Amino acid sequence: MRRFAYIAIAFLAHQSWAREIVVAPGGVAPHNALLAARAARQANPSEPVLVRVRRGVYRLAAPLVFTAADSGVQWIGEGKVLLCGGGSLDGWKIDSPGVVSAPAPRDGHGDIVYFEQLWVNGQRAARSVYPKSGWICPAKCDEFAPAAGKGVFRDDIFFTNATDKAFLESLKPEDLPYIKLRLGVKWSYAARSIASVDAKKGVVEVESAAGWKKTPWKKWDDKVRITFENARAAFTAPGDWFYDVPAKRIRYMLRKGETVESLRAVAPTSGLTTLVRIEGAHGLSFENIAFAFTGITPAREDGALLAKTPRGVTRVYQRQAAHDSDAVIMATDAVGCSFRNMRVAHIGNYAIRLGNGCVSNVLAGCRFTDLGAGGVWIGSEGGPLARFNRVEGCLVADGGHTNPEGVGVVLGNAADCVVTRNEIRDFDYTGVSVGWSWGYGKSSSWRNEISFNRIHDLGRGRMDDLAGVYTLGLSTGTCVSNNVIYNVSCVNYGGWGLYNDEGSEGIVMENNYVSDTEDGGYHLHYGRNNMIRNNTFVRNRRAATIRVTSPVRDGVESSVDLVGNTIVATPGDTPFFDAKAAKTRGLRDGNRLLEAKDFKGKMP
Repeated sequence: MRRFAYIAIAFLAHQSWAREIVVAPGGVAPHNALLAARAARQANPSEPVLVRVRRGVYRLAAPLVFTAADSGVQWIGEGKVLLCGGGSLDGWKIDSPGVVSAPAPRDGHGDIVYFEQLWVNGQRAARSVYPKSGWICPAKCDEFAPAAGKGVFRDDIFFTNATDKAFLESLKPEDLPYIKLRLGVKWSYAARSIASVDAKKGVVEVESAAGWKKTPWKKWDDKVRITFENARAAFTAPGDWFYDVPAKRIRYMLRKGETVESLRAVAPTSGLTTLVRIEGAHGLSFENIAFAFTGITPAREDGALLAKTPRGVTRVYQRQAAHDSDAVIMATDAVGCSFRNMRVAHIGNYAIRLGNGCVSNVLAGCRFTDLGAGGVWIGSEGGPLARFNRVEGCLVADGGHTNPEGVGVVLGNAADCVVTRNEIRDFDYTGVSVGWSWGYGKSSSWRNEISFNRIHDLGRGRMDDLAGVYTLGLSTGTCVSNNVIYNVSCVNYGGWGLYNDEGSEGIVMENNYVSDTEDGGYHLHYGRNNMIRNNTFVRNRRAATIRVTSPVRDGVESSVDLVGNTIVATPGDTPFFDAKAAKTRGLRDGNRLLEAKDFKGKMP
C-alpha cells in the first residue's frame, strides 16, 4: 500500500511541473489558451498541459476546434465557468403596462441579428404561439413539387374552423416571413416558413428547400398537429416574447414579480450551434465547465438557401430522433476523452455528439438540461464505428423545445457502449434509443448496455410511437436491464415502456420496472430472438400490457421469449397479452398475472 502511495505522490509532484495556462475574464481568452496549450504540447509532447479556466462568462464568436495536436490537454473550470454563444439584450424600456421591449441586436455589418430563442432571468421564455395550448388540425393539406430551377417545396394547408380563420385574418403581411409553422405527424416533426396567407379561404402556403418525402406514415392530412410561432396576435400571456422584426425590437410580457430593471435577457446572438469541435484529439478532458446559448440547426437542404438570404425562420426536417441536429459539442475520431461534471443548458440542439471513430470516451456526472432537441448522440455516419463509449451518472432532462423528436440518449451506429445510472426525463419523444437500421439488414449496433437508469415523463402527450427504451435492427448482445421506466404518454398511440421496433433482434430486456404507460409495458413491432424476462409491468393502460403486432416481415416470422415477467392489471385494463400474430415462446410459462390488489411490490 505504501509503495502505491509513494508512486501517487511522485506522480502528483511530476504533474505540478506541467505547463499551466490560465483563462480569465480580461486576460487570456479561450481561443488563445487553446493555441498556447497546443504550442506547449508541440514543444514538449511528454509534458502535461493544464488549462485552468477562472470563474466567468466567456462569449465565443467561433467554435473552439481541438485537433490531434491538442491531445492530452486538460481543461478544468474553477468556480462557475460558462462558455456560450449568447449575448445580453440591453436597453429595455416599458411599452405599456406589463410589456417591455429592447432594440434588436446588430452584427458587425449593422444588420439585425435574428434568433428564435430567448432566456429571461435564467428561464427559457415562451415564444408567442397560437394556439396557446395544444395544437390545431387542418381540413386538408396539398403538396406541390418544386418549380423548375427553383428547388422550393410548397404545401397548401387548409383551415375551416372560424377561430383559426380569425387568427389568420389577424396576421400582418410584414410579419409573415418571421412566423414559423410547426407541424407534427406521429413521431415526425417539421418547421416551415410561411409564403402567403389567404385568410378568407383559410389557406396557408408554406415552403422549404427540404422535401417532406411523404410516406404513408408521414402524410400531411387532417390529423397533423400545427402551431404558429412568433405570431403578433398570440403575444398575450405573461412570459411571452415576440420578435417584432418590422419595428426591429424584441418584445416581452413581464411575469409576476419582474420589472424592467430586474430583467436579464440572453439570446443566441452569435448564430453558433456548435461551441466545441473535437477532430482527432486523444486523451482530451473537460471538467467543471458549462456551455450554453446556441441556435437551432436548420435542415441540411436549407443551408445554401439561408446563406443567400437574410436569416429568418429556421426550417427543419431532421428525420427520426432529430437525427440531423448538430450539437454544442461535436466530436469525430476522439479517443479516450473525458467530460466530467460538465453542464450544457439553454440550447437549440443536442448537447453532445460522438461520431465517426469516437472510441473509449466517458461522460460522467454531467447535467444536460433545457435542450432544444436531445441530450447525447453516439453513433457513426458512414465512417469508423463509434465504440466503447460510456454515459454514467448524468442528468439528461427537459428536451424537445425546438425539435420534439429529440431523444435523451441515442446509440445509433454504435457498439460496446454503456448508458448506466443516469436520470433521463421530460422529453416529448423517447428516453433511450438503440440501433439505426430498419428491418433485418446489416447493422453495426451490437453489445450495448442500458442499465440502472431512471427514465420517466416522456411523450408528454405531444408525440406518438415512442418508448422509455426503443430499439431498431440487429443488436446482438445488447442488454436493457434494471431500469425504472414510468409516466410515458402519447397523442394517439404508442406510449410504450420497452419497444422493440423494426427488425429488433438479439436483445435481452430483463429486470426492468415499467409502470404508468399510455400503452403497453412491452411492444414488439416485428423482430426475432429477443428475450423479455423477469420484468415488472404495472398500470400499463389502453393497449395490451405485452403486445406483438406484425406476424411476418420480409419472409421472417416474428418471435419473442417472454419468461418470468410479472404483469399487474387494474380493473378495466386491456388484455394482458396481444400476441396472436407471432411466435411467443414461453408466453405463459413462468409469467405471473396479478390483479393490482394482489401486488405487494413497490417502485425501486
